[in-house]
This record gives sequence, structure tokens and C-alpha cells, in this order.
Amino acid sequence: MQSLWPARGYASRSFLRRAVKEIVAVGKPAFIYDFGDYDAAGWFSSEHINDMLTDYAAKAGFAQPIAFERVALHAHDIIEHGLPTRDSKERDDNGRPIPSAPAFRAMQERVLGETRPDLIGQSCELDALDPDILRGLIENRGRRHLSDERLAELEEQEAVEKAEMLRIADRLTGRR
Repeated sequence: MQSLWPARGYASRSFLRRAVKEIVAVGKPAFIYDFGDYDAAGWFSSEHINDMLTDYAAKAGFAQPIAFERVALHAHDIIEHGLPTRDSKERDDNGRPIPSAPAFRAMQERVLGETRPDLIGQSCELDALDPDILRGLIENRGRRHLSDERLAELEEQEAVEKAEMLRIADRLTGRR
């Protein structure tokens, strides 16, 4: 059983508990791939999700590993793809300080150091990444878990289903 559990920002505890219940029920190693903005909220929501999943799985006695990987965005994605940046927000829309902003900047200083000081204090939206590159990152992670034979089966099944949907669409539009 493979599930997709898309979370936006800081996932709720109930959402993460439900995800862990399903992971535990399957009883196999779990792979969590995270894609988020390169900013304080995006970066620390990744840490929040990883920490909560790990904590809930341990409390449930889950013995299998949960592999968590933040796939994108990273500073190297911004550099490699020449993505546009903006000044990192220090305050929210109501003028209150963003609690994770100083830690995000400290992480940037540690990671970027003297190599790219121009990116310290900068953020980038995941939306800036070309959709084809993003699809490639997703496909790359998914293919890690499929044999060539299983992938061929799924692609064949997809082609059959697509042909059937096109036949239905043609009938509905009178194109036959």
C-alpha cells in the first residue's frame, strides 16, 4: 500500500497521527519526501513534520525506519537553477516576529558561510522551480521504490486507462 499525504506548512498533530497510524498498519519502512519553500516557515515546517512523525511512530512502537528527506528547496537549488530570491521575512503580516526566522538565518550562515553570502537573508518559493524539474525530482524519488518490471506494468495500466478515458470523452463530445 502506498499513500500520498500532502501537507501544507505546519501539518496538524491529528493529520500526522493519522499518517503514522497508516504507516504502522502497513508495517514496512516509510519514505517521506518533503518539498517546501526556502524560507523560515518552509524549512522549519519540514523539521516539525519529521520530528512529529518520528515521535508518534516511536510512541506507537513502530520498529521500521521512517526515512525523511527534504528534497527541495535548498540553497543549491537556487544556485543551480538561478531561481529568484526575495528578502526573508522577519515579521508576519500582522507585524509579529517570526519565531523561526533567526534560526533560519543562522542555518543559512552555517551552510552558506563565505561561499554565497549574497544568499544569506534570502528566501525562495518552491513555485519558482520549473515544473519539469520538480516533476523530475518527484519521479526520481518514486522510481527508487519500483522495479523496472513494476514500473512497466504501471505504465501499461496507465496507457489502457488513458485510452479508455479518451474513448469516453469522445463519446460524450460526439466525436466517436
